Amino acid sequence: MSGFTTIDIRGGTYFSQGALSFIKMRSIFISFVVMVASSVVSALAATPADTLYVSEASQREAGQMLLSDQRRLIVDAYKERDRMVDALQTPDQIKAWATKARAAFIQSMGGLPEKCPLDAKYTGRLQKDGYTIDKVLFQSRPDFWVSAHVYLPDPLPKEKIPGIIAPMGHSAAGKESDWYQDRVIGLVRQGFAVVAYDQVGLGERWQYFDPVTKLNIVGNRDAAGVFNPKVFFGSSTTNEHDYIGAQLWLTGDSLMQCITWDGIRAIDFLVSLPQVDPDRIGCTGASMGGTTTTFVAAVDPRLKVAIPVSYVTRRQLLAEDVKGFGMDAEQVQLATARPGEAWEEADLLLPMALHGGYVQIGGNIKDFFPIAGTRWAAQNLSGLYAKLGMADHFHLAEVDFGHGWSVPMYEANYKFLHEAFGQTGPFPPVNTSGVIPLKESQVLWTTPAGQVTAPPLNSLTLFDLNRQKADELGKARQAAGSSPKQIIEDAVKLSDTRDVGVPQSKFSGSAPRDGYVVEKYLIQTEAGIQVPALLIRAASAARTPSRVHYVYASPDGKQTVFDATHFPLREAVNTGASVLAIDVRGWGETRWRRKPDQPPSPMDLYAGWTSQSEEHLLTCNELRLGRTLVGSRATDMLASARWLRQHLMDGNKSQAFALIYLWGEGELGVAAIHAVAANPAAGLEAVAVRSIFSYDDWVHTRIYDVPMALIIPGILKKYDLPELAWAMAKTSGRPVVSWIDPVDAQGLAVDPGVVNAKIVAATPLDAGDAMQAARVYAGAINESWRRLSTLSRAQQWILDLEGAKSVKP
Repeated sequence: MSGFTTIDIRGGTYFSQGALSFIKMRSIFISFVVMVASSVVSALAATPADTLYVSEASQREAGQMLLSDQRRLIVDAYKERDRMVDALQTPDQIKAWATKARAAFIQSMGGLPEKCPLDAKYTGRLQKDGYTIDKVLFQSRPDFWVSAHVYLPDPLPKEKIPGIIAPMGHSAAGKESDWYQDRVIGLVRQGFAVVAYDQVGLGERWQYFDPVTKLNIVGNRDAAGVFNPKVFFGSSTTNEHDYIGAQLWLTGDSLMQCITWDGIRAIDFLVSLPQVDPDRIGCTGASMGGTTTTFVAAVDPRLKVAIPVSYVTRRQLLAEDVKGFGMDAEQVQLATARPGEAWEEADLLLPMALHGGYVQIGGNIKDFFPIAGTRWAAQNLSGLYAKLGMADHFHLAEVDFGHGWSVPMYEANYKFLHEAFGQTGPFPPVNTSGVIPLKESQVLWTTPAGQVTAPPLNSLTLFDLNRQKADELGKARQAAGSSPKQIIEDAVKLSDTRDVGVPQSKFSGSAPRDGYVVEKYLIQTEAGIQVPALLIRAASAARTPSRVHYVYASPDGKQTVFDATHFPLREAVNTGASVLAIDVRGWGETRWRRKPDQPPSPMDLYAGWTSQSEEHLLTCNELRLGRTLVGSRATDMLASARWLRQHLMDGNKSQAFALIYLWGEGELGVAAIHAVAANPAAGLEAVAVRSIFSYDDWVHTRIYDVPMALIIPGILKKYDLPELAWAMAKTSGRPVVSWIDPVDAQGLAVDPGVVNAKIVAATPLDAGDAMQAARVYAGAINESWRRLSTLSRAQQWILDLEGAKSVKP
């Protein structure tokens, strides 16, 4: 296996390019097999595939449903926010709003870590014309190192000078990039002390540095997710941020927390310099640097001046933009578009007024961040600052430029900084000469290999820190010993699974197939959400109606229920079962099309974690609404199960006590489990097919292959899937979760014994009790179904005895 190199680093499996190619080829092969199988099934079908469409309009309109619903909710929430801000009149009211915004922001990012010693290390000095560059390293968290440069005027004035922290924007080269050197050189020539530092994932802080290839394992990917060593700037860094950001959310942290905290620690380092006046501290950056400037301004009262460039706009406009700008993991603020609790980026710059700070927004007319939104934010803030009697503390600098820096923007920033710091000049003109070319960037490295994770520093990565926290959370959960009821409540709350009762529906015709009666329905699971469904029964009704039925859902669409590799439909309906195959929101017939007049683009093979994928935008919208795609799709499955039971009862009241399996393929297996948790007394069971069995496994897998849509922020603070399965079994008096061919975080098959061991380790069970919490099957779908079906029939007497005590139709 030439080129396949595995290196174990701090307990995490580290894949080089060869291993990545192997995983990629496996994904491509699986996708090819599924594509061919689906084509064969369609070719053999008795009727064309489009006869299974249920939506009243074309599939194109159905594909806009989920995004349209998300936009409606987000826009409504922001309109409510605007009404609340418009009502602020007195300084006390405005200050209260600013204080609330600061608290909400800190909560959204997952809180702030504890400070540790900076333990700064100087590794060299460069003498330049009119200034010096000190190369330095400091810790923002224990053994988590930040690479930085300290730019100081030369000669230094006798009095202390203002200090600026300069966070970098998206560029794999970080502080070594020509663009960012320009900015920092300009600042130091104006007489400021500047700390220019690499943000996580940039410059010398790649989180997925491969010591074999010397490349970024995750970052060096093109828009299709394919490993490409030529990809170095732009999307490469956002891909890395999204990749680690997903795992951080699972433990209750976030990439937003990381970049904010690094900025705070950069200020700690800046004010420790004897040349710097601690009462005159500023922060300015563009793009991701503008994001960081805004975040630090919201939190750190030591900041006298904040100048974010190419970032601040109106989130409502971004929500309406199909391109999904502003959806990188560090920019997704959890639950900030929830009705009644929404806040805008402008709100994050208002806390500067609480300590008399100064804010200037840098807006570029030709930026992809809408200038209309920047102007709106400026108008919003200028009005509030004026009501505080601080009109001169806020300003908008608008220039005719694209994304980032320009000479007019430099001039506007320098002028604002000098005035805010009380400096009278004269000041030199803009001069950024002296940039060291990128090809000679080794001169600027603070570390021998140009990466803090390489020897001799061997910095921890965010993956390492997050894995450590997951271990601590696992121990804390065991020590807490939460009751089954509490675990279930936490699962429903964190996933935001809604039990909407029995939904309304509309019959949409029939599509008979050989041996089956197929009826088409639109099931209204929530306002704005219509789930296309196929109700399938045997053409010849069984003498005795089955007491076991199925709700089937797959990311590949409801039509795959006819494929025996997905579900044993013939065997099920021959026993008298009814099967309701549905397209939960965003999948199958309702899968979002980025361009309505074109078919959906292929999903990224790495399961939609890149910022280019469709599932990424839909996931981020849900998170901003304070929801999850897991919970919303679980809501669809639970509502469909309620509809199916009611439909069956209309012809036979005894079906009130029937057992309904929620059969979820892939990521919808997790949704099925949460749907059952939302109503454990409804006579439902979850079957997760080829689905992950553990979020803890996800957090412990450095190079993973898990759909981004499975993110449940903070899940590992409260529970993992094995614990939830145990809690549901304890509540129901029998196992209600089954895994068929479970997979790990790399998408590889897991032996049932591993899942059982995980249940035992995570819950107060001994090894002999594991099967009492969940059932785990491996092998062919049909064989697993037969074992499950036999068990189901044996359970019918339990349902009969329990009756209305535990089953609530």
